[in-house]
Amino acid sequence: MRTGRLPRDLVSNASRLSAPPLPLSRSLSRQISFLLQASALPFSHLFDFETWSQWPARHQTRCRSLAPVDDEHPRPVRFAAEESEKPVCANCKTYAQDCIYEPISETAREAGRGRTTRRKTQQDLSSAAAADVSPQTPGVAPNIGDVSQSPVAEDIVPSSTRSNGDLDSGDAAAEPSPGRVARILVSADGVSSYHGHTSAFFEENNQERPPGAERRPRMSDDWVERGLVAEAAKQRQMEQLNFNHNKLDFDGVDPDLGMHLLSLHWNRQHHSFLITYRPAFMRDMACNGPYFSKLLLNAIYFGAAKFSPRLEVRKDPNDVRTAGWKYRERVRELLGGALDCSDITTIQALLVMTNSLFALGDERSAAWLYAGLAFRMLTDLGMHVDLTSTQRFSDEDLEIRRRTFWGAFVVDKIQSLYQGRPVSLKETDALVPIKFLDTYEELEHWQPFAYSTCAPDYPGTPAYSTSTFTLLCKLSLIMSDILSCIYTERSIDQSPTELASMLERLQLRLNQWQASLPNHLRFDPGKARGLAFPPPHVSSLQ
Repeated sequence: MRTGRLPRDLVSNASRLSAPPLPLSRSLSRQISFLLQASALPFSHLFDFETWSQWPARHQTRCRSLAPVDDEHPRPVRFAAEESEKPVCANCKTYAQDCIYEPISETAREAGRGRTTRRKTQQDLSSAAAADVSPQTPGVAPNIGDVSQSPVAEDIVPSSTRSNGDLDSGDAAAEPSPGRVARILVSADGVSSYHGHTSAFFEENNQERPPGAERRPRMSDDWVERGLVAEAAKQRQMEQLNFNHNKLDFDGVDPDLGMHLLSLHWNRQHHSFLITYRPAFMRDMACNGPYFSKLLLNAIYFGAAKFSPRLEVRKDPNDVRTAGWKYRERVRELLGGALDCSDITTIQALLVMTNSLFALGDERSAAWLYAGLAFRMLTDLGMHVDLTSTQRFSDEDLEIRRRTFWGAFVVDKIQSLYQGRPVSLKETDALVPIKFLDTYEELEHWQPFAYSTCAPDYPGTPAYSTSTFTLLCKLSLIMSDILSCIYTERSIDQSPTELASMLERLQLRLNQWQASLPNHLRFDPGKARGLAFPPPHVSSLQ
Protein backbone atom coordinates (compact mmCIF):
# COMPACT_ATOMS: atom_id res chain seq x y z
CA MET A 1 0.00 0.00 0.00
CA ARG A 2 1.35 3.40 -0.96
CA THR A 3 1.87 5.87 1.83
CA GLY A 4 0.69 9.44 1.57
CA ARG A 5 -2.30 8.70 -0.74
CA LEU A 6 -6.02 8.42 -0.23
CA PRO A 7 -7.75 5.50 -1.97
CA ARG A 8 -9.08 6.58 -5.35
CA ASP A 9 -12.51 5.03 -4.73
CA LEU A 10 -12.82 7.03 -1.51
CA VAL A 11 -12.00 10.30 -3.28
CA SER A 12 -14.22 9.39 -6.23
CA ASN A 13 -17.22 8.55 -4.05
CA ALA A 14 -16.74 11.60 -1.86
CA SER A 15 -16.65 13.89 -4.91
CA ARG A 16 -20.18 12.85 -5.83
CA LEU A 17 -21.64 14.31 -2.64
CA SER A 18 -23.99 17.17 -3.40
CA ALA A 19 -23.23 20.72 -2.27
CA PRO A 20 -23.42 22.07 0.29
CA PRO A 21 -21.17 19.65 2.25
CA LEU A 22 -22.77 17.49 4.87
CA PRO A 23 -22.50 18.88 8.39
CA LEU A 24 -19.82 17.06 10.33
CA SER A 25 -18.68 17.21 13.89
CA ARG A 26 -15.79 19.55 14.55
CA SER A 27 -13.48 16.71 15.69
CA LEU A 28 -14.19 14.66 12.58
CA SER A 29 -13.59 17.71 10.43
CA ARG A 30 -10.20 18.22 12.05
CA GLN A 31 -9.27 14.59 11.35
CA ILE A 32 -10.23 14.86 7.68
CA SER A 33 -8.35 18.16 7.39
CA PHE A 34 -5.29 16.52 8.92
CA LEU A 35 -5.49 13.66 6.42
CA LEU A 36 -5.71 16.07 3.52
CA GLN A 37 -2.68 17.97 4.77
CA ALA A 38 -0.65 14.81 5.39
CA SER A 39 -1.52 13.21 2.08
CA ALA A 40 0.72 13.86 -0.92
CA LEU A 41 -2.05 13.18 -3.43
CA PRO A 42 -4.26 16.25 -2.82
CA PHE A 43 -1.19 18.48 -3.29
CA SER A 44 -0.55 17.04 -6.75
CA HIS A 45 -4.23 17.53 -7.64
CA LEU A 46 -4.28 21.13 -6.43
CA PHE A 47 -1.40 22.36 -8.57
CA ASP A 48 0.97 21.05 -11.21
CA PHE A 49 4.74 20.80 -11.01
CA GLU A 50 5.24 24.02 -12.94
CA THR A 51 3.70 25.99 -10.06
CA TRP A 52 5.42 24.02 -7.28
CA SER A 53 8.30 26.49 -6.89
CA GLN A 54 5.89 29.44 -6.82
CA TRP A 55 3.73 28.14 -3.95
CA PRO A 56 2.20 29.79 -1.97
CA ALA A 57 2.62 33.09 -3.90
CA ARG A 58 0.11 32.08 -6.59
CA HIS A 59 -2.28 30.75 -3.96
CA GLN A 60 -2.72 33.88 -1.86
CA THR A 61 -5.84 35.21 -3.60
CA ARG A 62 -7.51 32.38 -5.49
CA CYS A 63 -7.88 28.70 -4.61
CA ARG A 64 -8.66 26.64 -7.64
CA SER A 65 -7.80 23.18 -8.94
CA LEU A 66 -5.34 23.16 -11.83
CA ALA A 67 -5.67 19.43 -12.52
CA PRO A 68 -7.59 18.29 -15.61
CA VAL A 69 -11.28 17.76 -14.98
CA ASP A 70 -12.79 14.47 -16.01
CA ASP A 71 -15.00 11.73 -14.69
CA GLU A 72 -12.14 9.39 -13.74
CA HIS A 73 -10.13 11.89 -11.69
CA PRO A 74 -12.48 14.15 -9.71
CA ARG A 75 -11.31 16.92 -7.45
CA PRO A 76 -10.65 16.27 -3.78
CA VAL A 77 -13.64 17.22 -1.63
CA ARG A 78 -13.60 20.21 0.71
CA PHE A 79 -15.50 19.49 3.94
CA ALA A 80 -16.99 22.11 6.23
CA ALA A 81 -17.24 21.64 9.98
CA GLU A 82 -20.57 23.44 10.23
CA GLU A 83 -23.18 24.37 7.68
CA SER A 84 -22.62 28.05 8.41
CA GLU A 85 -18.89 27.81 7.71
CA LYS A 86 -17.43 28.29 4.25
CA PRO A 87 -15.39 25.41 2.80
CA VAL A 88 -11.64 25.91 3.28
CA CYS A 89 -9.03 23.77 1.56
CA ALA A 90 -6.17 22.25 3.55
CA ASN A 91 -3.49 24.38 1.90
CA CYS A 92 -5.19 27.72 2.66
CA LYS A 93 -5.73 26.59 6.23
CA THR A 94 -2.08 25.57 6.57
CA TYR A 95 -0.73 28.86 5.21
CA ALA A 96 -3.46 31.00 6.87
CA GLN A 97 -4.68 32.36 3.54
CA ASP A 98 -8.15 33.48 2.50
CA CYS A 99 -9.66 30.66 0.48
CA ILE A 100 -11.73 31.90 -2.46
CA TYR A 101 -13.01 28.93 -4.40
CA GLU A 102 -13.92 29.54 -8.02
CA PRO A 103 -16.12 26.86 -9.58
CA ILE A 104 -14.85 25.35 -12.79
CA SER A 105 -16.70 26.54 -15.86
CA GLU A 106 -18.68 24.14 -18.00
CA THR A 107 -16.20 24.76 -20.84
CA ALA A 108 -13.33 23.42 -18.73
CA ARG A 109 -15.39 20.40 -17.71
CA GLU A 110 -16.17 19.60 -21.33
CA ALA A 111 -12.48 19.95 -22.21
CA GLY A 112 -11.58 17.50 -19.45
CA ARG A 113 -14.16 14.98 -20.62
CA GLY A 114 -12.86 15.37 -24.17
CA ARG A 115 -9.30 14.57 -23.08
CA THR A 116 -10.53 11.50 -21.26
CA THR A 117 -12.37 10.31 -24.37
CA ARG A 118 -9.34 10.89 -26.59
CA ARG A 119 -7.06 9.05 -24.17
CA LYS A 120 -9.36 6.04 -24.05
CA THR A 121 -9.61 6.03 -27.84
CA GLN A 122 -5.83 6.12 -28.20
CA GLN A 123 -5.45 3.24 -25.75
CA ASP A 124 -8.01 1.18 -27.67
CA LEU A 125 -6.23 1.88 -30.95
CA SER A 126 -2.86 0.98 -29.43
CA SER A 127 -4.24 -2.29 -28.10
CA ALA A 128 -5.75 -3.13 -31.47
CA ALA A 129 -2.54 -2.26 -33.30
CA ALA A 130 -0.43 -4.32 -30.90
CA ALA A 131 -2.48 -7.39 -31.78
CA ASP A 132 -1.77 -6.96 -35.49
CA VAL A 133 1.95 -6.21 -35.51
CA SER A 134 4.82 -8.64 -35.01
CA PRO A 135 6.73 -8.69 -31.71
CA GLN A 136 9.03 -5.74 -31.28
CA THR A 137 12.77 -5.91 -31.44
CA PRO A 138 13.89 -6.70 -27.89
CA GLY A 139 15.99 -4.46 -25.77
CA VAL A 140 15.46 -1.21 -27.65
CA ALA A 141 14.19 1.87 -25.89
CA PRO A 142 10.72 2.93 -26.94
CA ASN A 143 10.09 6.20 -28.68
CA ILE A 144 7.41 7.51 -26.37
CA GLY A 145 6.56 10.47 -24.20
CA ASP A 146 4.63 13.70 -24.36
CA VAL A 147 6.15 17.04 -25.26
CA SER A 148 4.70 19.84 -23.21
CA GLN A 149 5.65 23.05 -21.52
CA SER A 150 8.29 23.02 -18.81
CA PRO A 151 8.63 20.66 -17.11
CA VAL A 152 8.24 17.96 -19.74
CA ALA A 153 7.05 14.55 -18.54
CA GLU A 154 8.36 11.46 -20.33
CA ASP A 155 6.59 8.15 -19.64
CA ILE A 156 8.78 5.06 -19.48
CA VAL A 157 7.42 1.61 -20.24
CA PRO A 158 9.12 -1.72 -19.56
CA SER A 159 11.09 -3.48 -22.26
CA SER A 160 10.14 -6.88 -23.54
CA THR A 161 11.82 -10.02 -22.34
CA ARG A 162 14.93 -10.88 -24.29
CA SER A 163 15.56 -14.38 -25.48
CA ASN A 164 19.34 -14.18 -25.61
CA GLY A 165 19.99 -11.96 -22.63
CA ASP A 166 21.61 -9.19 -24.64
CA LEU A 167 20.31 -5.83 -25.66
CA ASP A 168 19.96 -5.55 -29.38
CA SER A 169 21.70 -2.66 -31.10
CA GLY A 170 19.00 -2.35 -33.74
CA ASP A 171 16.90 0.74 -34.24
CA ALA A 172 13.38 -0.61 -34.00
CA ALA A 173 11.23 1.18 -31.48
CA ALA A 174 8.77 -0.35 -29.09
CA GLU A 175 5.19 0.80 -29.19
CA PRO A 176 3.90 2.94 -26.30
CA SER A 177 2.24 1.01 -23.54
CA PRO A 178 -0.70 2.18 -21.42
CA GLY A 179 1.08 0.80 -18.34
CA ARG A 180 3.43 3.54 -17.20
CA VAL A 181 6.36 2.46 -15.07
CA ALA A 182 8.17 5.75 -14.49
CA ARG A 183 8.30 9.34 -15.58
CA ILE A 184 11.19 11.69 -16.26
CA LEU A 185 10.63 15.40 -15.72
CA VAL A 186 12.76 17.56 -18.01
CA SER A 187 13.07 21.23 -17.08
CA ALA A 188 13.46 24.10 -19.51
CA ASP A 189 17.26 24.05 -19.14
CA GLY A 190 17.45 20.35 -19.98
CA VAL A 191 17.91 19.00 -16.44
CA SER A 192 16.12 15.68 -16.05
CA SER A 193 14.73 13.99 -12.94
CA TYR A 194 13.53 10.39 -12.68
CA HIS A 195 10.53 9.31 -10.58
CA GLY A 196 8.87 5.90 -10.39
CA HIS A 197 5.33 4.79 -9.64
CA THR A 198 5.71 4.96 -5.86
CA SER A 199 6.82 8.59 -5.89
CA ALA A 200 4.50 11.47 -5.02
CA PHE A 201 5.96 13.22 -8.09
CA PHE A 202 4.43 10.56 -10.33
CA GLU A 203 0.95 11.63 -11.43
CA GLU A 204 -1.10 9.01 -13.19
CA ASN A 205 -3.30 11.71 -14.70
CA ASN A 206 -0.42 13.80 -16.00
CA GLN A 207 -1.17 17.06 -17.78
CA GLU A 208 -2.18 16.50 -21.36
CA ARG A 209 0.01 17.54 -24.25
CA PRO A 210 -1.00 21.04 -25.36
CA PRO A 211 -2.60 21.44 -28.80
CA GLY A 212 -0.07 21.61 -31.60
CA ALA A 213 2.74 20.02 -29.62
CA GLU A 214 4.23 17.11 -31.51
CA ARG A 215 6.73 14.46 -30.68
CA ARG A 216 10.31 14.90 -31.72
CA PRO A 217 10.61 13.80 -35.35
CA ARG A 218 12.70 10.69 -35.42
CA MET A 219 15.38 10.58 -38.10
CA SER A 220 16.94 7.37 -39.28
CA ASP A 221 20.05 6.20 -37.45
CA ASP A 222 22.04 6.60 -40.65
CA TRP A 223 21.31 10.33 -40.80
CA VAL A 224 21.95 10.78 -37.08
CA GLU A 225 25.30 9.02 -37.47
CA ARG A 226 26.29 11.28 -40.35
CA GLY A 227 25.46 14.37 -38.33
CA LEU A 228 27.39 13.22 -35.25
CA VAL A 229 30.43 12.15 -37.27
CA ALA A 230 30.47 15.46 -39.15
CA GLU A 231 30.28 17.41 -35.90
CA ALA A 232 33.05 15.28 -34.37
CA ALA A 233 35.31 15.95 -37.36
CA LYS A 234 34.61 19.68 -37.16
CA GLN A 235 35.35 19.84 -33.44
CA ARG A 236 38.59 17.92 -33.93
CA GLN A 237 39.71 20.72 -36.27
CA MET A 238 38.57 23.37 -33.80
CA GLU A 239 40.68 21.93 -30.98
CA GLN A 240 43.95 23.26 -32.38
CA LEU A 241 42.39 26.59 -33.36
CA ASN A 242 40.98 27.13 -29.88
CA PHE A 243 44.32 26.17 -28.35
CA ASN A 244 46.22 28.62 -30.57
CA HIS A 245 43.80 31.43 -29.63
CA ASN A 246 44.08 30.63 -25.88
CA LYS A 247 40.37 29.86 -25.60
CA LEU A 248 40.74 26.58 -23.71
CA ASP A 249 40.29 26.66 -19.93
CA PHE A 250 43.06 24.57 -18.34
CA ASP A 251 42.17 25.58 -14.75
CA GLY A 252 45.50 27.28 -14.11
CA VAL A 253 47.63 24.47 -15.55
CA ASP A 254 50.26 25.38 -18.13
CA PRO A 255 48.54 25.02 -21.53
CA ASP A 256 51.30 22.83 -22.96
CA LEU A 257 51.15 20.47 -19.97
CA GLY A 258 47.37 20.52 -19.96
CA MET A 259 47.14 19.62 -23.64
CA HIS A 260 49.77 16.91 -23.08
CA LEU A 261 47.64 15.30 -20.35
CA LEU A 262 44.47 15.60 -22.42
CA SER A 263 46.20 13.90 -25.36
CA LEU A 264 47.22 11.04 -23.07
CA HIS A 265 43.64 10.67 -21.89
CA TRP A 266 42.15 10.60 -25.40
CA ASN A 267 44.77 8.05 -26.41
CA ARG A 268 44.44 5.61 -23.48
CA GLN A 269 41.72 5.87 -20.82
CA HIS A 270 39.07 7.30 -23.10
CA HIS A 271 38.98 4.29 -25.43
CA SER A 272 38.46 1.82 -22.59
CA PHE A 273 34.94 2.87 -21.55
CA LEU A 274 33.98 5.91 -23.68
CA ILE A 275 32.83 7.70 -20.54
CA THR A 276 33.96 11.09 -21.81
CA TYR A 277 32.71 12.48 -25.11
CA ARG A 278 35.54 14.35 -26.82
CA PRO A 279 33.65 16.61 -29.29
CA ALA A 280 31.38 18.09 -26.61
CA PHE A 281 34.07 18.33 -23.91
CA MET A 282 36.66 20.11 -26.06
CA ARG A 283 34.05 22.42 -27.59
CA ASP A 284 32.63 23.42 -24.21
CA MET A 285 36.12 23.78 -22.78
CA ALA A 286 36.47 26.83 -25.03
CA CYS A 287 33.09 28.36 -24.12
CA ASN A 288 32.35 27.02 -20.62
CA GLY A 289 29.50 24.90 -21.94
CA PRO A 290 27.48 22.30 -20.02
CA TYR A 291 29.65 19.31 -20.95
CA PHE A 292 32.82 20.82 -19.48
CA SER A 293 33.66 21.29 -15.84
CA LYS A 294 36.89 21.86 -13.96
CA LEU A 295 36.05 18.84 -11.83
CA LEU A 296 36.01 16.59 -14.89
CA LEU A 297 39.12 18.28 -16.29
CA ASN A 298 41.14 17.60 -13.14
CA ALA A 299 39.85 14.03 -12.97
CA ILE A 300 41.21 13.58 -16.50
CA TYR A 301 44.51 15.16 -15.45
CA PHE A 302 44.78 12.74 -12.54
CA GLY A 303 44.04 9.68 -14.63
CA ALA A 304 46.43 10.64 -17.42
CA ALA A 305 49.31 11.71 -15.19
CA LYS A 306 50.46 8.14 -14.53
CA PHE A 307 51.20 7.73 -18.25
CA SER A 308 53.23 10.94 -18.44
CA PRO A 309 57.03 10.92 -18.29
CA ARG A 310 57.09 14.56 -17.16
CA LEU A 311 58.36 15.02 -13.63
CA GLU A 312 56.30 18.14 -12.92
CA VAL A 313 53.15 16.01 -12.60
CA ARG A 314 54.64 14.11 -9.63
CA LYS A 315 54.60 15.12 -6.01
CA ASP A 316 57.85 13.20 -5.54
CA PRO A 317 59.91 13.27 -8.76
CA ASN A 318 61.44 9.91 -7.86
CA ASP A 319 58.13 8.14 -7.16
CA VAL A 320 55.90 7.49 -10.16
CA ARG A 321 53.02 6.57 -7.84
CA THR A 322 52.75 10.23 -6.78
CA ALA A 323 51.93 11.31 -10.34
CA GLY A 324 48.84 13.50 -10.47
CA TRP A 325 48.67 14.06 -6.71
CA LYS A 326 47.93 17.78 -6.98
CA TYR A 327 45.14 17.08 -9.45
CA ARG A 328 43.55 14.66 -7.01
CA GLU A 329 43.63 17.34 -4.34
CA ARG A 330 41.96 19.72 -6.76
CA VAL A 331 39.25 17.12 -7.43
CA ARG A 332 38.59 16.84 -3.69
CA GLU A 333 38.33 20.61 -3.46
CA LEU A 334 35.84 20.88 -6.33
CA LEU A 335 33.83 17.77 -5.47
CA GLY A 336 32.33 19.21 -2.29
CA GLY A 337 30.22 21.76 -4.11
CA ALA A 338 29.34 19.34 -6.90
CA LEU A 339 27.51 16.93 -4.60
CA ASP A 340 24.54 19.23 -4.04
CA CYS A 341 22.96 18.36 -7.39
CA SER A 342 23.42 15.73 -10.07
CA ASP A 343 25.27 16.62 -13.25
CA ILE A 344 26.58 14.58 -16.16
CA THR A 345 30.11 16.00 -15.90
CA THR A 346 30.17 15.10 -12.19
CA ILE A 347 29.15 11.53 -13.04
CA GLN A 348 31.88 11.34 -15.67
CA ALA A 349 34.46 12.76 -13.27
CA LEU A 350 33.55 10.25 -10.56
CA LEU A 351 33.79 7.34 -13.01
CA VAL A 352 37.17 8.51 -14.32
CA MET A 353 38.42 8.83 -10.74
CA THR A 354 37.05 5.36 -9.95
CA ASN A 355 39.10 3.76 -12.71
CA SER A 356 42.24 5.71 -11.83
CA LEU A 357 42.06 4.99 -8.10
CA PHE A 358 41.26 1.32 -8.59
CA ALA A 359 44.33 0.96 -10.79
CA LEU A 360 46.52 2.05 -7.86
CA GLY A 361 45.62 -1.11 -5.95
CA ASP A 362 45.46 0.39 -2.46
CA GLU A 363 42.60 2.82 -3.12
CA ARG A 364 39.84 0.24 -3.52
CA SER A 365 37.51 1.81 -0.95
CA ALA A 366 37.79 5.27 -2.49
CA ALA A 367 37.14 3.81 -5.94
CA TRP A 368 34.06 1.96 -4.67
CA LEU A 369 32.62 5.06 -2.97
CA TYR A 370 33.18 7.32 -5.97
CA ALA A 371 31.45 4.79 -8.20
CA GLY A 372 28.48 4.60 -5.84
CA LEU A 373 28.02 8.36 -5.96
CA ALA A 374 28.11 8.25 -9.75
CA PHE A 375 25.46 5.53 -9.89
CA ARG A 376 23.14 7.50 -7.59
CA MET A 377 23.45 10.63 -9.71
CA LEU A 378 22.92 8.64 -12.88
CA THR A 379 19.60 7.32 -11.59
CA ASP A 380 18.62 10.74 -10.29
CA LEU A 381 18.96 12.17 -13.81
CA GLY A 382 17.11 9.22 -15.34
CA MET A 383 20.05 8.29 -17.54
CA HIS A 384 19.22 4.61 -17.13
CA VAL A 385 16.29 5.07 -19.51
CA ASP A 386 16.44 6.33 -23.08
CA LEU A 387 14.45 9.40 -24.13
CA THR A 388 14.32 9.61 -27.92
CA SER A 389 11.03 11.47 -28.25
CA THR A 390 11.58 14.66 -26.28
CA GLN A 391 12.64 17.84 -28.02
CA ARG A 392 14.70 18.81 -24.99
CA PHE A 393 17.52 16.42 -25.93
CA SER A 394 19.52 16.67 -29.14
CA ASP A 395 21.13 13.71 -30.88
CA GLU A 396 24.39 14.64 -29.16
CA ASP A 397 22.68 14.73 -25.75
CA LEU A 398 21.26 11.24 -26.29
CA GLU A 399 24.64 9.93 -27.45
CA ILE A 400 26.34 11.30 -24.34
CA ARG A 401 23.68 9.90 -22.02
CA ARG A 402 23.96 6.43 -23.57
CA ARG A 403 27.76 6.39 -23.41
CA THR A 404 27.82 7.60 -19.84
CA PHE A 405 25.25 5.05 -18.68
CA TRP A 406 26.92 2.08 -20.35
CA GLY A 407 30.34 3.27 -19.20
CA ALA A 408 29.01 3.26 -15.65
CA PHE A 409 27.38 -0.14 -16.20
CA VAL A 410 30.68 -1.67 -17.32
CA VAL A 411 32.64 -0.02 -14.50
CA ASP A 412 30.12 -1.40 -12.00
CA LYS A 413 30.56 -4.97 -13.24
CA ILE A 414 34.36 -4.79 -13.34
CA GLN A 415 34.48 -3.28 -9.85
CA SER A 416 32.09 -5.91 -8.49
CA LEU A 417 33.98 -8.73 -10.18
CA TYR A 418 37.41 -7.76 -8.87
CA GLN A 419 36.24 -6.76 -5.40
CA GLY A 420 33.77 -9.63 -5.02
CA ARG A 421 30.81 -7.41 -4.21
CA PRO A 422 27.19 -7.17 -5.40
CA VAL A 423 26.43 -5.15 -8.50
CA SER A 424 24.72 -1.78 -8.15
CA LEU A 425 23.28 -1.19 -11.63
CA LYS A 426 20.91 -3.96 -12.65
CA GLU A 427 19.84 -4.72 -16.18
CA THR A 428 16.18 -5.06 -15.19
CA ASP A 429 16.14 -1.45 -13.97
CA ALA A 430 17.57 -0.02 -17.21
CA LEU A 431 16.12 0.72 -20.60
CA VAL A 432 18.98 2.03 -22.76
CA PRO A 433 19.96 0.41 -26.06
CA ILE A 434 23.56 -0.57 -26.73
CA LYS A 435 23.68 1.73 -29.71
CA PHE A 436 26.38 4.35 -30.27
CA LEU A 437 25.95 6.39 -33.42
CA ASP A 438 29.06 8.58 -33.36
CA THR A 439 31.49 6.26 -35.15
CA TYR A 440 34.21 8.83 -35.86
CA GLU A 441 36.70 7.06 -33.58
CA GLU A 442 35.93 3.60 -34.95
CA LEU A 443 38.34 3.87 -37.89
CA GLU A 444 40.49 6.69 -36.54
CA HIS A 445 44.18 5.87 -36.77
CA TRP A 446 45.59 4.88 -33.40
CA GLN A 447 49.22 4.97 -32.29
CA PRO A 448 50.43 4.87 -28.70
CA PHE A 449 51.07 8.33 -27.28
CA ALA A 450 52.37 7.03 -23.98
CA TYR A 451 55.61 5.02 -24.18
CA SER A 452 55.73 5.71 -27.91
CA THR A 453 59.52 5.44 -27.90
CA CYS A 454 59.32 1.79 -26.81
CA ALA A 455 57.99 0.70 -30.20
CA PRO A 456 59.03 3.31 -32.77
CA ASP A 457 58.28 0.95 -35.68
CA TYR A 458 54.68 0.27 -34.63
CA PRO A 459 52.65 1.09 -37.76
CA GLY A 460 49.42 1.89 -35.94
CA THR A 461 45.95 0.49 -36.42
CA PRO A 462 42.33 1.66 -36.52
CA ALA A 463 41.10 2.38 -33.01
CA TYR A 464 37.92 0.27 -33.30
CA SER A 465 36.62 2.12 -30.23
CA THR A 466 32.90 1.89 -30.93
CA SER A 467 32.76 -1.79 -31.82
CA THR A 468 35.03 -2.69 -28.90
CA PHE A 469 32.89 -0.82 -26.40
CA THR A 470 29.70 -2.31 -27.83
CA LEU A 471 31.02 -5.85 -27.32
CA LEU A 472 32.26 -4.93 -23.85
CA CYS A 473 28.78 -3.73 -22.89
CA LYS A 474 27.24 -7.01 -24.04
CA LEU A 475 29.86 -8.94 -22.09
CA SER A 476 29.05 -6.89 -18.99
CA LEU A 477 25.43 -8.08 -19.22
CA ILE A 478 26.64 -11.66 -18.91
CA MET A 479 28.99 -10.67 -16.10
CA SER A 480 26.04 -9.12 -14.28
CA ASP A 481 24.07 -12.37 -14.43
CA ILE A 482 27.09 -14.38 -13.28
CA LEU A 483 27.57 -12.12 -10.26
CA SER A 484 23.86 -11.94 -9.45
CA CYS A 485 23.01 -15.63 -9.93
CA ILE A 486 26.12 -17.56 -8.90
CA TYR A 487 28.15 -15.40 -6.53
CA THR A 488 25.44 -14.22 -4.15
CA GLU A 489 24.77 -14.97 -0.51
CA ARG A 490 21.49 -16.68 -1.42
CA SER A 491 22.94 -18.93 -4.10
CA ILE A 492 23.46 -21.64 -1.46
CA ASP A 493 19.68 -21.94 -1.22
CA GLN A 494 19.55 -23.43 -4.70
CA SER A 495 20.03 -27.10 -5.36
CA PRO A 496 23.14 -28.38 -7.18
CA THR A 497 20.95 -29.28 -10.15
CA GLU A 498 19.63 -25.72 -10.43
CA LEU A 499 23.12 -24.26 -10.16
CA ALA A 500 24.46 -26.64 -12.79
CA SER A 501 21.66 -25.71 -15.18
CA MET A 502 22.31 -22.04 -14.60
CA LEU A 503 26.02 -22.48 -15.23
CA GLU A 504 25.31 -24.21 -18.51
CA ARG A 505 23.13 -21.32 -19.68
CA LEU A 506 25.74 -18.77 -18.72
CA GLN A 507 28.49 -20.76 -20.44
CA LEU A 508 26.36 -20.92 -23.58
CA ARG A 509 25.92 -17.16 -23.55
CA LEU A 510 29.67 -16.66 -23.15
CA ASN A 511 30.33 -18.96 -26.10
CA GLN A 512 27.78 -17.08 -28.20
CA TRP A 513 29.36 -13.77 -27.27
CA GLN A 514 32.83 -14.98 -28.24
CA ALA A 515 31.53 -16.35 -31.52
CA SER A 516 30.00 -12.96 -32.31
CA LEU A 517 33.36 -11.17 -32.19
CA PRO A 518 34.22 -9.69 -35.60
CA ASN A 519 37.56 -10.58 -37.16
CA HIS A 520 39.14 -7.22 -36.39
CA LEU A 521 38.53 -7.79 -32.66
CA ARG A 522 39.89 -11.34 -32.56
CA PHE A 523 43.39 -11.60 -31.21
CA ASP A 524 45.56 -14.57 -30.28
CA PRO A 525 48.60 -13.39 -28.28
CA GLY A 526 50.40 -16.67 -28.91
CA LYS A 527 50.24 -16.33 -32.68
CA ALA A 528 50.65 -12.58 -33.03
CA ARG A 529 53.90 -10.96 -33.97
CA GLY A 530 55.23 -7.81 -32.38
CA LEU A 531 53.79 -5.44 -34.96
CA ALA A 532 50.34 -7.03 -34.99
CA PHE A 533 49.36 -6.25 -31.41
CA PRO A 534 46.07 -4.33 -31.20
CA PRO A 535 45.47 -1.31 -28.94
CA PRO A 536 45.15 -2.05 -25.21
CA HIS A 537 41.38 -1.58 -25.16
CA VAL A 538 40.99 -4.17 -27.93
CA SER A 539 43.31 -6.73 -26.37
CA SER A 540 41.44 -6.42 -23.06
CA LEU A 541 38.47 -8.21 -24.67
CA GLN A 542 40.44 -11.41 -25.10
